[in-house]
Amino acid sequence: KFIMRLLTLSFLLLATTINAQQGYLITYSLDYIPDTTSVKKISEYFILKIQNNRSHYVSQTKILQDSIREEARKNQALALQLLGDLSKIPKTNFKYEIFTFDNSMILLKEKIGGREYYYEQPINDLMNWKIDSEIKEVNGIKCQLATTNFGGREYEAWFSLDIPASLGPYKFIGLPGLIISINDLENNYRFQVVDISQTQNLNIEENPEKRSKKINKKEYLDIKLKSQDLIVERAKQHGLTLSEEGKKLLLQRQSEFNNPIEKNE
Repeated sequence: KFIMRLLTLSFLLLATTINAQQGYLITYSLDYIPDTTSVKKISEYFILKIQNNRSHYVSQTKILQDSIREEARKNQALALQLLGDLSKIPKTNFKYEIFTFDNSMILLKEKIGGREYYYEQPINDLMNWKIDSEIKEVNGIKCQLATTNFGGREYEAWFSLDIPASLGPYKFIGLPGLIISINDLENNYRFQVVDISQTQNLNIEENPEKRSKKINKKEYLDIKLKSQDLIVERAKQHGLTLSEEGKKLLLQRQSEFNNPIEKNE
């Protein structure tokens, strides 16, 4: 209840100044089932930054991963240690970043096998929302119901008209207010806002595609399937050898994540 009061207070402060130029930092929790052969759920947190008609969405664990890898890039001893034991790198199944610009286009970027790739999708082509008249409070925030079918799953979302940002977690975009909670009807994926705060300087990249190779979505999925071979090859190019234990861990991590958000991929 204390957390709900804090979130409600943050929301009220946000709603009174939504038209100002400051940025908004929103934290989503995600509970999801990564493996279709199990009912075990995993939790992870994501950050959504919004400022000046641009947004940036990324996993908190990926941010930590990037920090560790940057240190390893400067320290070969650490790099060798991590290659010998990949379990020391925090695990996330969401290694991409998603950007939006002027509510017209999304850009998904990911580093695979040491190289960055990105693809774009028009927001209007992503999903069709059906807005319902049902109203309820979610964590003390007045929300309205909307439903959609996306990526082979049916979703219900609760959005707030008091926060006129047509954004939400992942690619769930296009409603007339911020998505506070969204889940598929089988409860494989459930996102919920856990914090809303204001800040002046979010430093959202203006050209996130810089130094990245543009591909289409099909090419992206094909490259993802070959990602293990790319990681091993990249290590060889730097004179490093991935241990057999490391290779097994890569295969295990891939096999344990067979239930992506877009399950028709």
